Amino acid sequence: MPATPLRIALTLDDAPSVAGRADVAPGDPSRMDRILEVLQRGQVRDCAAFVIGRMAAGEERRLARWLEAGYALGNHTFGHANADRVEPEEFLRDVERCDALLDSIGAFAQGRPRLFRYPYLRRPGHPERRRWLEDRIETLGYRIVPAGLDTFDYQFEVPLGRSVARQDAARIARVEVRFLTAATRALVGDARALEAHERRSVRHVAFAHFGIVADRCLDRLVDRLRAAGATFVPLAEALEDPIYLRYRVEEAANGRVAGALVPRSLAGRIRRWAVGQSMRLGLFAQREYGPLRPHLAE
Repeated sequence: MPATPLRIALTLDDAPSVAGRADVAPGDPSRMDRILEVLQRGQVRDCAAFVIGRMAAGEERRLARWLEAGYALGNHTFGHANADRVEPEEFLRDVERCDALLDSIGAFAQGRPRLFRYPYLRRPGHPERRRWLEDRIETLGYRIVPAGLDTFDYQFEVPLGRSVARQDAARIARVEVRFLTAATRALVGDARALEAHERRSVRHVAFAHFGIVADRCLDRLVDRLRAAGATFVPLAEALEDPIYLRYRVEEAANGRVAGALVPRSLAGRIRRWAVGQSMRLGLFAQREYGPLRPHLAE
């Protein structure tokens, strides 16, 4: 199949800021405003931000500015719990608590969509628990939004945070270039692998986070993706792709759509082990500067 232009819907998790590590990359809600400016300047006209309620408390005006700019806010639970590690009833209460916060600032007014994403992209592993929970989340009016492509920005938060804390310009530049290279490689590579498996063009949903990496690098990542032939499409358009319905009903699927639905060959499994080992051992300065090929270890 000849390569077709990539169609990507960009989403951002952990609004208004990841919690971060206080010693290297503390949470900073003001980065949500800076990322908003990046999106507007880069003419990325559609982006959903998935909100952690406990991080958003007291930042309602900042979230409102996001809405006023024409972007969507989604529910990412109040406490960012892993749905596979807590009781479904407890997880649902966390969804409802974040729902109340979002509703209070008009996140769903004027026909805006109700969007929900699982923290860590982890759904309950038990099929009956999953069905029970998803039925109730959808009863609240939410569209559950999976993600197919990962920027792996969270794996660069500590290396970049440490570099910024040290005010080491050379180290900062090295981490940022490594992230941009790894993220572009992951997004384009996983997108092409998924399309080759499906034997058609796919509308992709990609995600990053409101962390120090996106704060400093998202503008350049957008430019790199456009240079690679990507166009940014609305999330609603991307979610019409049938692959997300297939993921929704596939009981064994979890995590990223690309990782869940594309089977690995024996060579791919060996490569995954080798890449994972190199990351764990910190080879090629991967602990200091971030991983080289994080998508191959997933």
